[in-house]
Amino acid sequence: MAQKIFQSFRRIPGNFPTFRKKAEQSDLQGSKHKVSICCDYGFPSKPTSLAYDPVLDMLAVLTRDGNLYIYGKPGIAFSALHETVAQYIQVIFLTGSKKLVTLTDSDDLYLWELASSGQTSSQLVQRSCLKRITSQLRSQSIGIGGTANSEENSHVTAMYYASESQSILIGCDNGWVAPIRLNTNSVTNDYTKFWCAPSVDDGISPSRVLDSIPPDPRQRHRADAVVVLSERPGFPGQLLIGYNSGLSVLFDLRSNRLMTYLPWQHGLESAAWCGGNGKPHNSKPPSHSPHLGTRLLAAHTDGSLGVWSFKDIGFPTITSTPVQATMLSMEEPPSMPYGPFPCKLISKVFWLPSAFGGITVFVGGMPRATYGERHTVSVLRGSNIDEAANANIAAARLAAAAEAEDDDELPEGCQASAAPIHVFDSDAPEHVCFDLPSKLIDLVPVGPLGGPVQILILLCEEELVAVDLITSGWPFMRPPYLTCLHTTSLTAYNLTTQVNPTFLANLEAAGVYFGPEGRFGRGGAIAHNSTGSGWSSLPWPIQGGHALINGSRLSTSSLGGNILYTDDLLLTGHEDGSVAFWRLSAGGCLRRIYTLHTAILFEDVSQLDHTNGVDDEGESSWPPLRQAGVFDPFMDDSRVAVQFVYLCDNTVVVGGAAGQVIVYQFLNLMPCIEPVTVPIKKSMPGFQWKGHAPLTLRSCFSNSCSVTSAPTTQPPQLQPIAVIFVQPPARITSLLLSELDLSHIKEINQVSTNNTNNFPVLLALGTPHGFGVIFVPKFLSNNSMDSQKPIPPQALLAVSTIPDNVDALQEAAAGEGWARRRTRELKKSLRDSFRRLKRVRSTKSNVQLTAPTYVPNTSRAGIRRTVTQSNRPAANQTDATPLDEAERRSGRIADENIQLISQYNVEREICDRAQDSAGVAIVSCFAFGPSLFKSGSSNPRPTLHPIASLFVGTKAGTVKVYSIFADKTSSTSDHPKLHLYYSRELVLKHRAPVLSLRLVDTKTNIPFSLSDFKLHANDASKTYTLPVLSVVSEEQIRLFSLPNIHLKYKARITATDGYRIKSASLIGFKVHGKTNPSLSKESNADSACGDIDRSFASGMSVTSHIDQNCEYSFVFTNVGGQAVVLNMPQLRRQDTLHLLDSHDVVAVSSVVFSQPGSTNVYTPGYIHGPALGLYQLAPGQLTLFDIVRIGQKASPLGVSYRPIYRLSLSSNTNQNAKTVSAKSNRTGDIGVSRNDAVRNGVALPPTNDGIVYRGGVQ
Repeated sequence: MAQKIFQSFRRIPGNFPTFRKKAEQSDLQGSKHKVSICCDYGFPSKPTSLAYDPVLDMLAVLTRDGNLYIYGKPGIAFSALHETVAQYIQVIFLTGSKKLVTLTDSDDLYLWELASSGQTSSQLVQRSCLKRITSQLRSQSIGIGGTANSEENSHVTAMYYASESQSILIGCDNGWVAPIRLNTNSVTNDYTKFWCAPSVDDGISPSRVLDSIPPDPRQRHRADAVVVLSERPGFPGQLLIGYNSGLSVLFDLRSNRLMTYLPWQHGLESAAWCGGNGKPHNSKPPSHSPHLGTRLLAAHTDGSLGVWSFKDIGFPTITSTPVQATMLSMEEPPSMPYGPFPCKLISKVFWLPSAFGGITVFVGGMPRATYGERHTVSVLRGSNIDEAANANIAAARLAAAAEAEDDDELPEGCQASAAPIHVFDSDAPEHVCFDLPSKLIDLVPVGPLGGPVQILILLCEEELVAVDLITSGWPFMRPPYLTCLHTTSLTAYNLTTQVNPTFLANLEAAGVYFGPEGRFGRGGAIAHNSTGSGWSSLPWPIQGGHALINGSRLSTSSLGGNILYTDDLLLTGHEDGSVAFWRLSAGGCLRRIYTLHTAILFEDVSQLDHTNGVDDEGESSWPPLRQAGVFDPFMDDSRVAVQFVYLCDNTVVVGGAAGQVIVYQFLNLMPCIEPVTVPIKKSMPGFQWKGHAPLTLRSCFSNSCSVTSAPTTQPPQLQPIAVIFVQPPARITSLLLSELDLSHIKEINQVSTNNTNNFPVLLALGTPHGFGVIFVPKFLSNNSMDSQKPIPPQALLAVSTIPDNVDALQEAAAGEGWARRRTRELKKSLRDSFRRLKRVRSTKSNVQLTAPTYVPNTSRAGIRRTVTQSNRPAANQTDATPLDEAERRSGRIADENIQLISQYNVEREICDRAQDSAGVAIVSCFAFGPSLFKSGSSNPRPTLHPIASLFVGTKAGTVKVYSIFADKTSSTSDHPKLHLYYSRELVLKHRAPVLSLRLVDTKTNIPFSLSDFKLHANDASKTYTLPVLSVVSEEQIRLFSLPNIHLKYKARITATDGYRIKSASLIGFKVHGKTNPSLSKESNADSACGDIDRSFASGMSVTSHIDQNCEYSFVFTNVGGQAVVLNMPQLRRQDTLHLLDSHDVVAVSSVVFSQPGSTNVYTPGYIHGPALGLYQLAPGQLTLFDIVRIGQKASPLGVSYRPIYRLSLSSNTNQNAKTVSAKSNRTGDIGVSRNDAVRNGVALPPTNDGIVYRGGVQ
């Protein structure tokens, strides 16, 4: 029977061809509007490589998916995306040539250049691509030692740029070393002429290397995968080649012969050239840098470090007869820094010159048994590793002898009671082992070319860690970009524009005094480190480029140095209950200025009870571990996770996963808190909560304590003035607050406490079970009132939206526990099974996937160690040109192979929905608005005065309207008596979930703030008319007139497009004829711009962004990744823009539009409909986008995120180069390249050809 049923379902897609909906051809750039990507904030996902150019003074980061980021001075940021789908594993700069090279796991090499495309702009362009660079290098017999790889194709395991020969040297897993020469002197339109592919004739074969070794030792050596390629400093042409087997050779490229070889029985991982003896300088620092070509520091697989001396190896003599290579021996036996017990391998090693002795940096080498699972980077001042290792051996022997109680076995000169001895030079006792919270990917030292090192940058899997090597104690630095947004998992975020200046100033002052990371977490532990090595105060040393920026709303931050930031705030909520406040700037720069830790208010949150120490084993531990980085994803109690955060004027409200809501305002004291319980669903038969237990307030915050006043020198900080618990303790699904200012109402008593530090708040909260309204009175902070009991919050309303049936009650009672998850998983499994059957049936005769012809063997040596071992097939082979392929992947050209696969993932069938399930009870949105009633003689309640209205939207497709009244007999306007009465209810006929509610002015179409309940005049005659109500559901957009709620206009979206709506907002667009000339004419750009770094600014524009001559339109995004623009008020479609890939579910579902942070619409330059938006690109990365008209570069608020670049000199620029716009495959061709739309002048050090190179930003 079941088989017959499934057979019937299998026949449905074939019998109904109308199910195969044609893909909509949406214009990536509409006829009137376009989407412009401003920049990416946070840390990208899956980084694989890091590179630094000391000449350009720029940093490059490559991700596995092919995203390439280049950063310089704060504000300078390039980004681009490779066209080909592959795993990208390595990036290197061609030093001083403004070029860089990326490598894929299939051995494809891409050449990129920071080129000038005109008089005023620079961008990152792809110059050439060389496929399968190792195809000419075949595996050959290499003597008795055997072969390194028996496969036909070899793979790149090491890369090095030889600046003298203008070539890239590659090492392969079969032992070959070959050059790839760059043709950089001629201008050509043929991309293939940029390269001279490696050949057997130019390469160094492994057999040739072994033949140069005498016959006797040759039998014991093997030339396998090349893991080290490095040119000997001070000796041009001498190349060090290190093999994974442990053999290293010094090959002279000029005389084309092997000079010496360095044998060792353990595998080689890395090597670094060092100078002199590496000892710290006891006298004054030398004026010249040490000679780096005299010694070699080698790291091995057994966790040891060996030093080889090259003092006797000079320039070779040219002879007519072949000369066999000499063998070089280590100066001393290799030492294990953390031995003598078995240790993990040391994967990388550096020797860095400094003013007070050489700094040795190595990765790994920890004892395998005790610290084998840790990700560590050790930093030592001076090359005294041998002495430290000898002390460690002596300590181990002491411990063994004491355990055996045999004093005869004690080594001479040792004391039995001594602790592990750390023997260092008295002038250089520094030794730190940085314990990283995530896997280390790559690291690079940063400093001037040939000069002392300044910082050490560690690229981890989840964050970027910077160590200041100049300041004593080696503190950490806060990078201005690539910031770790997801210190713990992001659970909520929003972008608040035009924040109240007073609130922003208080936030800055509190962040300076208390620290931007707060007292808890890894960031707080670093700041409160007892050793004094917390955060560095030095400015960011990478200063490549020069950024000009337009905008008068920029200011410096007390925590951000000289960088200019906007008055926008990014608020992020995290799984550990923290809320971070970030100030934004151009080029991906953001700075954390304050952190709220809501979990400290509740009992049984064990993670916040630990001490702030950063050393797990204490200061005298060995190894000397120190916690590095701020990424800390572990949280035991998920109830404190932030689900919603909202900022309005001077108040912040936070909603959590266990029904807790906390209201914060700036106060100079710690108030007493009396929690309020809102019983949304009372106890009744059939409903018994089975979810998590509710939270309880800590006793120290309860009302039994006294009001604690802060010191007079301490600035005010955000203090909780109200804590609300919802019963049952389900997650908060929506929040909205409004600061009540009733001074404009004459009927209300105007007696006030004249205290402007805080304000009374009206709060609406929603849960999966219903909603409630709470009034939070103004906190009395006068000295005379400190001893009085504060007025507790008042629960004005609690309404349940759960249908009254047994099934709905049982489903709602399951909460977010295992029962509800199990139900959702079963439904999802059945749904996916039926969709899979449809896809198989529909695509069986149409889709013909080409079998992969080449699957690379990802060797785990050298730079390929981080390549993921997977059986992922190669991309589908097509006969189209690369440009057609890029357009097809971005959505411009429909692909027949994927059309039928993707249509069923996003199409939404219009059908009736069950109204008796618990899912329709979720409250999704709120909106405050002006009162719908007039106060007059006909008022049935003469003692009450109408002040506002509340609109509530649910997943059942209903909108409930409540009227809010204030009692005229209230003694003061600070503590009015409020009453809520049910007014009416709107039920959508299609019953689709309501996503957002917004009030819109009837004449000007200006959107009201969600928290604003005042009725503003809409023209010069001071006439007042009620606004219209916009209701956005998943399927339609409707406008209703008030107060009768009659339908005026509607737009059916899902029925015509097949896509559900995800988010929507009203946006104001400048009229074409009123555009600021400074934004549209490049010739006048400098007159309206200043440097993003205040230290180089000659002056800033003082023009304000006045919100005049705006045309307001409705903009929404759908599950197809589109942004659709509708005119107001007719709701007619104007444009359909491509924003995201429909298959990127996380990004499509995470789109949010910005909201004004102030309700004071009379502020000069106030923008009613901000055009900025955010979406989540990766777990810790957010993308800022801007929707503007064609012909405009940015919106009035977005112009502050669009720096200007200018090139004063451009030569050798190929105008026909194939430009790869930033994120072209992710965002599609959105009408303007991310780097085309911005202009900035970048002054970099001149190179040998006399050209001043310049860069660009996003």
